[in-house]
Amino acid sequence: MVYAAENEQGELCQVNEAELDAHIELNTPVERLLNSQLGKPADFGLRQTTLDHNASADGFGLRGLLGARTTLLSHQLYVAATVGARFAPRVLLADEVGLGKTIEAGLIVSQQLLRQRAQRVLILTPETLTHQWLIEMQRRFHLSFSLLNAARLEDTDPSEEFSESPLVLSPINLFESDPALQECVRQVEWDMVVIDEAHHITGLNHPRSSLGEFVHTLSQHTRGLLLLTATPEQAGLFFHFERLQLFLM
Repeated sequence: MVYAAENEQGELCQVNEAELDAHIELNTPVERLLNSQLGKPADFGLRQTTLDHNASADGFGLRGLLGARTTLLSHQLYVAATVGARFAPRVLLADEVGLGKTIEAGLIVSQQLLRQRAQRVLILTPETLTHQWLIEMQRRFHLSFSLLNAARLEDTDPSEEFSESPLVLSPINLFESDPALQECVRQVEWDMVVIDEAHHITGLNHPRSSLGEFVHTLSQHTRGLLLLTATPEQAGLFFHFERLQLFLM
Protein backbone atom coordinates (compact mmCIF):
# COMPACT_ATOMS: atom_id res chain seq x y z
CA MET A 1 0.00 0.00 0.00
CA VAL A 2 1.27 3.45 -0.96
CA TYR A 3 -0.31 6.70 0.21
CA ALA A 4 -0.24 10.07 -1.55
CA ALA A 5 0.40 12.85 0.94
CA GLU A 6 1.76 16.37 1.32
CA ASN A 7 4.99 17.06 3.18
CA GLU A 8 5.68 20.12 5.35
CA GLN A 9 6.64 22.13 2.26
CA GLY A 10 3.28 21.37 0.60
CA GLU A 11 4.80 19.07 -2.03
CA LEU A 12 3.05 15.83 -3.06
CA CYS A 13 4.91 12.69 -2.15
CA GLN A 14 4.31 8.96 -1.80
CA VAL A 15 4.61 7.17 1.56
CA ASN A 16 4.90 3.43 1.88
CA GLU A 17 2.60 1.89 4.51
CA ALA A 18 5.59 0.19 6.14
CA GLU A 19 6.99 3.63 6.98
CA LEU A 20 3.92 4.69 8.96
CA ASP A 21 3.98 4.67 12.76
CA ALA A 22 1.90 1.87 14.21
CA HIS A 23 1.01 3.95 17.27
CA ILE A 24 -1.12 7.04 16.66
CA GLU A 25 -1.46 9.56 19.50
CA LEU A 26 -4.74 11.44 19.56
CA ASN A 27 -4.50 14.11 22.25
CA THR A 28 -7.72 16.07 21.94
CA PRO A 29 -11.31 14.81 22.48
CA VAL A 30 -12.28 15.87 18.95
CA GLU A 31 -9.46 13.80 17.39
CA ARG A 32 -10.45 10.77 19.43
CA LEU A 33 -14.13 11.17 18.54
CA LEU A 34 -13.45 11.45 14.79
CA ASN A 35 -11.31 8.31 14.92
CA SER A 36 -13.91 6.33 16.91
CA GLN A 37 -11.64 6.02 19.96
CA LEU A 38 -14.26 6.24 22.68
CA GLY A 39 -13.56 5.82 26.39
CA LYS A 40 -15.41 3.59 28.78
CA PRO A 41 -18.32 5.03 30.82
CA ALA A 42 -16.59 3.87 34.02
CA ASP A 43 -13.49 5.91 33.16
CA PHE A 44 -15.64 9.00 32.57
CA GLY A 45 -17.39 8.46 35.90
CA LEU A 46 -14.03 8.15 37.69
CA ARG A 47 -12.75 11.41 36.18
CA GLN A 48 -15.98 13.20 37.12
CA THR A 49 -15.78 11.93 40.71
CA THR A 50 -12.13 13.02 40.95
CA LEU A 51 -12.94 16.52 39.73
CA ASP A 52 -15.86 16.75 42.16
CA HIS A 53 -13.56 15.83 45.07
CA ASN A 54 -10.95 18.36 43.95
CA ALA A 55 -13.58 21.09 43.73
CA SER A 56 -14.86 20.16 47.18
CA ALA A 57 -11.33 20.35 48.61
CA ASP A 58 -10.77 23.78 47.05
CA GLY A 59 -13.83 25.09 48.88
CA PHE A 60 -12.96 23.45 52.19
CA GLY A 61 -12.28 26.12 54.79
CA LEU A 62 -9.30 24.28 56.35
CA ARG A 63 -7.51 23.48 53.12
CA GLY A 64 -3.78 23.86 53.63
CA LEU A 65 -3.99 23.70 57.43
CA LEU A 66 -4.21 19.97 58.10
CA GLY A 67 -0.98 18.70 56.54
CA ALA A 68 1.43 19.88 59.23
CA ARG A 69 3.36 17.25 61.17
CA THR A 70 2.25 18.45 64.57
CA THR A 71 -0.65 18.13 66.97
CA LEU A 72 -2.67 21.27 66.43
CA LEU A 73 -4.31 23.04 69.34
CA SER A 74 -7.77 24.47 68.81
CA HIS A 75 -6.66 28.08 69.19
CA GLN A 76 -3.83 27.58 66.67
CA LEU A 77 -6.23 26.19 64.09
CA TYR A 78 -8.72 28.99 64.74
CA VAL A 79 -6.09 31.73 64.35
CA ALA A 80 -4.55 30.16 61.24
CA ALA A 81 -7.95 29.60 59.59
CA THR A 82 -9.14 33.14 60.37
CA VAL A 83 -5.97 34.82 59.15
CA GLY A 84 -5.38 32.44 56.24
CA ALA A 85 -8.84 33.14 54.84
CA ARG A 86 -7.76 36.70 54.11
CA PHE A 87 -5.98 37.73 50.93
CA ALA A 88 -2.51 39.05 51.82
CA PRO A 89 -3.10 39.10 55.61
CA ARG A 90 -1.39 41.77 57.71
CA VAL A 91 -1.65 40.81 61.39
CA LEU A 92 0.18 40.74 64.71
CA LEU A 93 0.36 37.32 66.42
CA ALA A 94 0.82 38.02 70.13
CA ASP A 95 0.18 34.69 71.87
CA GLU A 96 2.05 34.15 75.11
CA VAL A 97 5.29 32.19 75.21
CA GLY A 98 4.79 28.51 74.46
CA LEU A 99 1.37 28.80 72.79
CA GLY A 100 2.73 28.20 69.29
CA LYS A 101 3.18 31.44 67.36
CA THR A 102 5.71 29.72 65.10
CA ILE A 103 3.20 26.96 64.32
CA GLU A 104 0.49 29.53 63.57
CA ALA A 105 2.82 31.46 61.27
CA GLY A 106 3.89 28.26 59.52
CA LEU A 107 0.26 27.25 58.98
CA ILE A 108 -0.59 30.65 57.53
CA VAL A 109 2.44 30.68 55.21
CA SER A 110 1.80 27.08 54.12
CA GLN A 111 -1.84 27.83 53.33
CA GLN A 112 -1.00 30.99 51.39
CA LEU A 113 1.51 29.05 49.29
CA LEU A 114 -0.83 26.11 48.72
CA ARG A 115 -3.67 28.37 47.63
CA GLN A 116 -1.23 30.22 45.35
CA ARG A 117 -1.90 33.51 47.09
CA ALA A 118 1.83 33.84 47.74
CA GLN A 119 4.93 32.66 45.94
CA ARG A 120 7.79 34.60 47.55
CA VAL A 121 8.09 34.64 51.36
CA LEU A 122 10.74 36.30 53.53
CA ILE A 123 11.16 35.36 57.21
CA LEU A 124 13.28 37.62 59.44
CA THR A 125 14.22 36.34 62.90
CA PRO A 126 16.86 36.98 65.58
CA GLU A 127 20.08 35.23 64.65
CA THR A 128 19.75 32.76 67.52
CA LEU A 129 16.42 31.49 66.14
CA THR A 130 17.27 31.09 62.45
CA HIS A 131 18.17 27.40 62.59
CA GLN A 132 15.13 26.64 64.77
CA TRP A 133 12.86 28.27 62.18
CA LEU A 134 14.66 26.50 59.33
CA ILE A 135 14.13 23.09 60.94
CA GLU A 136 10.53 23.81 61.95
CA MET A 137 9.54 24.90 58.45
CA GLN A 138 11.14 21.84 56.87
CA ARG A 139 10.15 19.20 59.41
CA ARG A 140 6.60 20.32 60.19
CA PHE A 141 5.45 22.00 56.97
CA HIS A 142 7.75 20.56 54.26
CA LEU A 143 8.83 24.08 53.29
CA SER A 144 12.44 24.34 52.15
CA PHE A 145 13.65 27.84 53.03
CA SER A 146 17.05 29.12 51.98
CA LEU A 147 19.04 30.36 54.98
CA LEU A 148 20.80 33.52 53.81
CA ASN A 149 23.09 34.65 56.62
CA ALA A 150 26.49 36.35 56.71
CA ALA A 151 28.38 33.10 56.06
CA ARG A 152 26.19 32.23 53.04
CA LEU A 153 26.44 35.71 51.51
CA GLU A 154 30.16 36.17 52.10
CA ASP A 155 31.37 34.90 48.71
CA THR A 156 28.19 35.30 46.63
CA ASP A 157 26.16 38.05 45.01
CA PRO A 158 23.46 39.00 47.58
CA SER A 159 21.19 40.41 44.90
CA GLU A 160 21.13 37.10 43.02
CA GLU A 161 20.68 35.04 46.18
CA PHE A 162 17.60 36.99 47.30
CA SER A 163 16.04 37.26 43.83
CA GLU A 164 16.51 33.57 42.90
CA SER A 165 15.24 32.09 46.18
CA PRO A 166 11.43 32.19 46.53
CA LEU A 167 11.53 31.17 50.23
CA VAL A 168 14.16 33.02 52.25
CA LEU A 169 15.06 32.96 55.95
CA SER A 170 17.51 35.56 57.28
CA PRO A 171 18.65 37.00 60.61
CA ILE A 172 17.22 40.49 60.93
CA ASN A 173 20.38 41.93 62.49
CA LEU A 174 22.13 41.24 59.17
CA PHE A 175 20.42 44.34 57.74
CA GLU A 176 20.89 46.61 60.75
CA SER A 177 23.82 48.58 59.33
CA ASP A 178 24.14 47.42 55.72
CA PRO A 179 22.27 49.73 53.30
CA ALA A 180 23.46 47.78 50.25
CA LEU A 181 22.01 44.53 51.61
CA GLN A 182 18.79 46.31 52.55
CA GLU A 183 18.45 47.52 48.97
CA CYS A 184 18.90 43.96 47.65
CA VAL A 185 15.93 42.82 49.72
CA ARG A 186 13.77 45.83 48.87
CA GLN A 187 14.20 45.21 45.14
CA VAL A 188 12.47 41.83 45.43
CA GLU A 189 8.66 41.75 45.30
CA TRP A 190 7.78 39.70 48.39
CA ASP A 191 4.26 38.38 48.72
CA MET A 192 4.62 37.91 52.48
CA VAL A 193 7.11 39.00 55.14
CA VAL A 194 7.25 37.35 58.58
CA ILE A 195 9.16 39.01 61.44
CA ASP A 196 9.70 37.09 64.66
CA GLU A 197 10.38 38.80 68.03
CA ALA A 198 8.99 42.00 66.54
CA HIS A 199 9.10 43.80 69.92
CA HIS A 200 12.85 44.32 69.38
CA ILE A 201 12.16 46.62 66.42
CA THR A 202 12.16 50.26 67.48
CA GLY A 203 12.78 53.54 65.72
CA LEU A 204 9.95 53.14 63.21
CA ASN A 205 8.94 56.80 63.40
CA HIS A 206 10.96 59.97 63.51
CA PRO A 207 13.78 59.77 64.21
CA ARG A 208 13.99 56.44 62.42
CA SER A 209 16.83 54.02 62.97
CA SER A 210 18.48 52.22 60.06
CA LEU A 211 16.67 48.98 60.91
CA GLY A 212 13.41 50.84 61.50
CA GLU A 213 13.65 52.49 58.10
CA PHE A 214 14.33 49.10 56.49
CA VAL A 215 11.31 47.44 58.13
CA HIS A 216 9.11 50.45 57.41
CA THR A 217 10.00 50.45 53.70
CA LEU A 218 9.72 46.67 53.48
CA SER A 219 6.20 46.74 54.92
CA GLN A 220 5.19 49.31 52.29
CA HIS A 221 6.28 47.09 49.41
CA THR A 222 4.88 43.74 50.56
CA ARG A 223 1.27 42.63 50.51
CA GLY A 224 1.25 40.22 53.46
CA LEU A 225 2.89 41.00 56.81
CA LEU A 226 3.06 38.85 59.95
CA LEU A 227 4.61 40.19 63.16
CA LEU A 228 5.23 37.72 65.99
CA THR A 229 5.81 38.75 69.60
CA ALA A 230 4.85 37.41 73.01
CA THR A 231 5.45 40.80 74.66
CA PRO A 232 4.18 43.53 72.32
CA GLU A 233 4.32 46.19 75.06
CA GLN A 234 7.79 45.31 76.34
CA ALA A 235 9.34 48.52 74.99
CA GLY A 236 6.29 50.59 75.94
CA LEU A 237 2.93 51.44 74.40
CA PHE A 238 4.46 54.10 72.15
CA PHE A 239 6.64 51.60 70.27
CA HIS A 240 3.80 49.08 70.26
CA PHE A 241 1.55 51.49 68.37
CA GLU A 242 4.47 52.30 66.06
CA ARG A 243 4.56 48.65 65.01
CA LEU A 244 0.78 48.53 64.59
CA GLN A 245 1.02 51.37 62.09
CA LEU A 246 3.01 49.08 59.80
CA PHE A 247 -0.22 47.25 58.95
CA LEU A 248 -1.75 50.44 57.55
CA MET A 249 0.87 50.84 54.82
